[in-house]
Amino acid sequence: MSWQAQRDLNEAAKRLDVEGMRSALKRGADPNRPTDRYGIPISLAREVSQAERPKEFSPPTPDVADARRVAAMRLLVEYGLHVDEGVAFTMALDVIQQCGPLTVQYALDLGVDVNEPFGAGSTLLHFAQTAHAVRILIAAGADFATARDSDGRLPLEAAICFSNQPAAVAQAFMEAGAAINDTDDAGETALHRIVHRCMQRAGSGDVETVTHFLALGADPTLSARTAPSPLELTLTKAAALTQTSTEKEVARLKVRCIITKMVTRAVAWQRRRHLLAACRDKLPDASSASDSGAGGGDGTGTGSGAAAAGAVALSAVEKIRL
Repeated sequence: MSWQAQRDLNEAAKRLDVEGMRSALKRGADPNRPTDRYGIPISLAREVSQAERPKEFSPPTPDVADARRVAAMRLLVEYGLHVDEGVAFTMALDVIQQCGPLTVQYALDLGVDVNEPFGAGSTLLHFAQTAHAVRILIAAGADFATARDSDGRLPLEAAICFSNQPAAVAQAFMEAGAAINDTDDAGETALHRIVHRCMQRAGSGDVETVTHFLALGADPTLSARTAPSPLELTLTKAAALTQTSTEKEVARLKVRCIITKMVTRAVAWQRRRHLLAACRDKLPDASSASDSGAGGGDGTGTGSGAAAAGAVALSAVEKIRL
C-alpha cells in the first residue's frame, strides 16, 4: 500500500473530491484504513458523512454536495469498504444530522434498523435534525408515536432540541400524525423545549419559532405533574433573560412579543375548553338519548337524532385548530 495514496485518499474524502478519491484508490489506498482527526482514528465512511460542504460547492446549491457525498460513499463501497451494522449505523447517525436527502436515503439503504435503540434509549429519529431526514426515516418505518428515550421523550420533542430548524422538523412529524402536545416523563411538551431554547439568548428569530409552534397547535397552558405550563415557564425565564442579556432591549422586545402571542393563544385554548365543557353538559348523551328514543314508544327516533346532532357538534368543536 502506498502511504502517499492513503494520504491523498484521506484528504480527498475531507473535500468530497470523488475523482481524487478514485485516483488514490486505484493507486492502492485502503478504504478500510482509518484516517486521523486530531489524533483520533475515524473511518473514511464517517469522514465522508461528516465532511463539510466545500467552498467550491457554493454558490451552487447544497444538492451538489449531497450528490457528491453519495458518489463518494458508493466509491468506497465499490473498492471494498466493509460495511457492517456498526459502520452503517454510525453513518446513518451522522447523515441524519447534517446531510441532504440523497445521502440520508443511501445510508439507510445500507441496511440500518431505524428503530434500534442506542445510548439512552434513543432511536435515529430522536436525532433527526432536518425535515427531510424525519420524512425519510418515518417512510422507512421509524416509530414516532411510541419510541421514548430514557427521559420519556418521543422523537418529536427530542429532535427539536438539536435542530436548527425546529419548526420545519415539527411540521414533518405532524404531517405523519405525531401529536405536538404529547408529554415526557417530566410533563413537558415540545413547546416547553422551544421556550427553554428561546430564553437562553436574545435572538429575534425565536419569536417566529414560537409563533410557528403555536400555529401548529401547541398548547401554552398545558401543565402536568411538576412541570409548569409553557406560558408560566416563559414568564419565569423572562426576568432572568432581560437582566442577564447583553442586548437588553432586544431581549425585552422578544420576551414581550412571545408573552403576547402565548397569552393570546392561551385565551383561545381556554375558550375552547369551556366550549367543549358546555357541549358535554348541554348536548344529549348518545347512550341515554338512544335509550329514550327506543323506549319512548312513539317510534320517531327523536332522542337518537338529537344525540347524533350533539355528537356532530362536539366533534366539530374538538377539531377546531387554534
